[in-house]
Amino acid sequence: MERKFSQYIALSSALRRAKVPNYGACSNLLLECFLEDGGRLQASKAVAKKVCEEGRFSHWRDEMIRGGWLLWNQTQNDKGQYFSGKKLMPYLNKEKIFSKEIATKEEVSATRDEVADLRAQLNSHEERFTKIDAAVQELRRAVEPPDSEEKRKAREKIAERLISLSVTN
Repeated sequence: MERKFSQYIALSSALRRAKVPNYGACSNLLLECFLEDGGRLQASKAVAKKVCEEGRFSHWRDEMIRGGWLLWNQTQNDKGQYFSGKKLMPYLNKEKIFSKEIATKEEVSATRDEVADLRAQLNSHEERFTKIDAAVQELRRAVEPPDSEEKRKAREKIAERLISLSVTN
C-alpha cells in the first residue's frame, strides 16, 4: 500500500521515540495540517483522527509545543493557525522536496534537442529576414527617380527574389 506522504513512517518513528501517544495518527495529522491545510489545525480534526480525546486538544497541543513539534501564537487562538516546530520542519522539507517533479535524463535530453531544433529554425528565419530586408532596401533604391530600363529590370529581379523568399517555409 502506497502512503499519501513519503515521510509518514520517518515522522511516526520520531514521534514514537519522543513518546507521543497515537504517533501514527499524529504523524498523518501534522503532515496534512502543514502540507495541505496551510498550518490550520483544529481540535475537531485531531479528535476525528483519534490523536486526542474530546476536550483534551489543549493538553495535546501544549505537549506538542513543549516537545518542539509545534509553534503557536496565543493571539491566534480563534483562528487555529499553527507553525511547525524545529523537530517537525525537517520532515516537512523532505516531503516537499519528494513531492516536486524532477525531470529525467531522457526528458532533459529531449528538451535539449528540441531547443537546438528551435535555435536552428530561428537562425534560418533570421537569415531569411536579413535577405528580405536587403531586397527591400534594393527595391527602395530601384524606385527612386529618375526611372530607367535598368531600374525596371532590377525591380523585376528584386520582386522575384522577394516572392521566392516569402514562399520559403
